[in-house]
Parts: sequence; structure tokens; C-alpha cells
Amino acid sequence: MLRSAKSSSIVALLTGCLLAIAPPIRAGTSVLIWPLDPTIEMEQRNGAIWLENVGSEPVTLQIRVLAWDQQDYQDDYVTQNNVIATPPFTTIAQGKKQLVRLTATQPAPPGREQAFRILVDEIPVRRDDVTPVSNESRGGLRFQMRYSLPLFVYGTGLWRRQAPANRSSTQQAQPQLSWSIDESGGRRFLQVSNTGPGHARLSQVRLVSSDAPQAGATSTEIAPGLLGYVLPGRTMRWPLEAQVEDRGRSLQAQLMGDATPVVLSPH
Repeated sequence: MLRSAKSSSIVALLTGCLLAIAPPIRAGTSVLIWPLDPTIEMEQRNGAIWLENVGSEPVTLQIRVLAWDQQDYQDDYVTQNNVIATPPFTTIAQGKKQLVRLTATQPAPPGREQAFRILVDEIPVRRDDVTPVSNESRGGLRFQMRYSLPLFVYGTGLWRRQAPANRSSTQQAQPQLSWSIDESGGRRFLQVSNTGPGHARLSQVRLVSSDAPQAGATSTEIAPGLLGYVLPGRTMRWPLEAQVEDRGRSLQAQLMGDATPVVLSPH
């Protein structure tokens, strides 16, 4: 299991690059990745991402898909075989692209959203051949750069972006959020719960005056960019600065790249 202490550093590489409307990732030096938020919609079995080498030398990549959950206010990533990436390893020549297929080996449960993380690891290679450089002290490969992006898979009756022709027995996967300020161990935290069937991507989060939560109101910025995700049925929290005042305030955030921020309901 990859606990959040390790996984938070993975996610941090791409925190500013996960909007659907954003351009492809050009993290580090040599690899472009798109789309940034792939999905496998209900009644589909496949998705895909593209990898492009824009560097000056061939690049060798390992592609993995990990199950993603949240427990005790932390992200948990674990190995799984419900979604597989093909190919799992690839070497891409300068200026070339590689299609990576994401195949669901079994459908998501009806009415459910399943969350995964796609990890693309750039593996250093010897200059005189294409053999990955080993790291014997750690018993495995050492990675030069790591890219991480979310993948969501939808069961029958639930859709995200591609609405079926007959919507009578389906619903769109949307979050239902509530928030509070909690204290634990002498620290204060912003806590957000999601009781909806779809995940929430929180960015541009701020506390604004309750009597005027629109543009121009007095506000305290919590996160100018991406704060984090809250998966369906989960609760996450983030530490606050000691001086942040929450009385008489509402929480405003941008969800899923929407142009208009929304005001979240308090617990």
C-alpha cells in the first residue's frame, strides 16, 4: 500500500495541471501527457492517454494504474487489476507518440464511481543501450520523473461527461459537499465531506463573508490553486493557518474546473 505520506509527493507534481481545459502536461523535461482527466464512462470498457516525447533523447516509461481511496483523511493507493494499462512499459523515440490503452477488466458496480491513479514513471537508461539503470541498494528501479493523473470509472446508471440518450434511469456523478473547521492535536483543519455519487476537485478555495459571498466580498484565501480531491462517501481535511478566522464566513471553491465558484454548505 502506498500511504499518503508517499503519494502526496506524487500528486504535488501535477496539482496545477488537472483541469479538463488545461493543456497537456509537460512536467519535468521531456514528456507530454493528455488528456489530463481520462474517464471510462458507463457501459464503456476502455479509455486511453497519449504520451509524447518532446525531448532530445529516447525516453523509457513505466505505466501503472493504482486503486485510489481515502481513509483517515489520507489518500491510499493500492495495487489492483480492475483496470490495466497497455503497454505497461514503453520506450518512445524523440518526437514520437505512444497510445496507452486503459482497459477495465470488469465493470464498476452499478451507480458507483471508482477512482484510480495512473502513474507514469520515467526510468533512466544507460546512454550506450536502452537498459534501465538499476538501483541495487533499493532492490528496484529508480525513477527520474513521476507523473500522476486521476482516472474515474463509472458503473451503469452513473455518468460524468457523456450523458446517455435515455437519461430517465441515470444520473450525473456530482459531489454533495459540506464543510466545517475542526480542531485536533492543537491544530485547526478545514474538513470537507462528500455524500454525493461523484468526486470533488477543490481549487481556489477561500473563506468569504457570509452576507456577501460573491465577487468583491471580504475573503481569506485557503488555496490559490488545487487544494485536493474528496471522493464519494469520504471526508478529507487540510491544515489551516492559526490566524484564519471562520466565524461569519462561508466556504467558496471552484469544482472540476467550473468557471463559477460555488458556496459550500456548512456541516
